[in-house]
This record gives sequence, structure tokens and C-alpha cells, in this order.
Amino acid sequence: MRVRLPILPAMGLAVGCESHDLACASDPHDWYDNPTYTMFHAYDGAFDFDPVGDAVARRKGTYNYDNGDFYWIDDHADGHWIATLAVTGYGTIYDDADLDLIARHTTTDVLGAVQATRVRTRRSGCDGTFTVTEFDPALDVEADPPTGARSYDWTVRIVSDDKVHERMEGTVETSVGEMSCTVDRTLTSDVAEYRTVKIGEQAYWLDQTWRYDGTGVGWWIALGPPLGLDADYVGEDEYFFDGSTLSTFDRLKVGTQNVEAQVSLLWSYDGSATGTCTWWDEGTEVVCSVVIDTDGTCEMDCGAYGTYDC
Repeated sequence: MRVRLPILPAMGLAVGCESHDLACASDPHDWYDNPTYTMFHAYDGAFDFDPVGDAVARRKGTYNYDNGDFYWIDDHADGHWIATLAVTGYGTIYDDADLDLIARHTTTDVLGAVQATRVRTRRSGCDGTFTVTEFDPALDVEADPPTGARSYDWTVRIVSDDKVHERMEGTVETSVGEMSCTVDRTLTSDVAEYRTVKIGEQAYWLDQTWRYDGTGVGWWIALGPPLGLDADYVGEDEYFFDGSTLSTFDRLKVGTQNVEAQVSLLWSYDGSATGTCTWWDEGTEVVCSVVIDTDGTCEMDCGAYGTYDC
């Protein structure tokens, strides 16, 4: 049996009180998209507004101040890869902006695929945590996660009115087994996110600049041997509003800067891709066209050099 705690009206936020009314001296709550930001828009227990960024066109829902239940649905803008995000849960948002919540987040994408996570959020003062657990969209938020579901623990620190830092230390499954994974991300009031991802002992490194609308750029390095690959890779990705990604990278001989091939692929959100692969035959440049289907079938047409599965 769960203990229901009421969500308390954030009177200090609602009337624009000074920051000393908050548990944390810094106040990012007019841009940092967390439950306090959403509740800030609630009047008489209901809200209906256009959140920060361009991805979500409308957020509509309710808070029940008596029993702590809340619900909202995000309708994403036309052309975005997410169609809707539905959030349902319960807990407490205190009038000093501290949090103690649990919720199920259910995402439906433009292909009709549905995924869910359960998010446990706590914050006291400037510091907090949230745990994201793989979940079944058909389960009530209080149910046990599916067998084998992964959880990812994040720490949060409100650094200033204009900056929030979040960090995750955990493991991920790779083709060669589990590896350590660390994610550091800094969110800023200009609606941007700066993220660094590290996997294994120098096996993979990614730096990203991300916008709340889902667009951005990333620079990455993947070292072959630790990942079970026969080459090293250095690349740059550009992320688009519709979920597509332009990925351009060099394939390098392991442990050197010698480029064996250069690849450019435009990945659609459905998993298909088109692009080119350039390599050299005794100094002669060979440009091949590449087509990848949604089932993963890959064909490379190199003209006079033949056609290959890739």
C-alpha cells in the first residue's frame, strides 16, 4: 500500500516571490522542464500551456491537490519524431520547490511504437536524484518493473538560475558485454543541453550540443578493439527535428590516423539510410553508394568495382 502525499501549491513560485522563499537559492523554474516547471503553470489544479522549446506544442493536464495524483499529455509539433508523451503519477511538490514524485512516462512515436519508463524524482534544496527504469506501458506506476528491466540513477544539482547539471553513472550492454557508462549533461536557460557520454575505458566518447527541440550536433570517437571492432572510428553527427541523423565518419586503421574509408549516411527515423562510402584502391578513389533498408539489409554499389553486402 502506498502512502499518498498531497501536492502542495507552490505559492512562492506562483506569486513570483524572491528566491529566498525557495529551498535552493537559485531559481531555474521558469525554463528547466521538470515537474516544478509544469506545476508552476497550474491554476485551480489544471494547466494547459506551450512548454519551452519547439518540440512540444501543448501540455495539458491536472494536479489533484488532495491526494497528490497528477497527469499530463504532451502533444508534439508536426514533423517531430515523437507524437505524444503521457505522464501519470503521484507525490509531493512543496511550496519551496522541493520534490518527491513517482511517475510513468509513456512515449508514442510517429511510427506508432510505444515505450515506457518509470521515473522516481526527489529534490531537496539545490540537489536531487531521479531514477529512470525501463517499464511496461500497460502497468500501473506501482507495479514491479518487467524482469530484466534496467534502471539508470541520475544526480541533479541546480548550479544557478541559468544552469542545471545532471550526471548518470551506470552500465550499458554492448556487443562485447556490459561496459561502464557515464553521462554528464548541463542544461542552460537558453534552452540548450551540453552532454558528454563515456563508455568503457576510453572505448567510446561522445560530445553533444542538444536543443530542447531535438536538434543538435555530436562529435564522437570509437576505439575498435575494446568494442570488438577491427577499426577505429571518428565521426560527427547532426540531429534533425524529424528524428533523422546525418552521420559522417572516418574509418581508421587501429591505433593510427590512417584513413581506410570515409562514410556519410543520412539515417531516417525508421532505421533506413542512404549515403556514400569512399575508399582507395592503390591510390584510386572509389566512391560507392550505400542503401540500408529498415530491416538492416545493406547494399553498397561501387560501380566498376562491383556491388557488395555491407
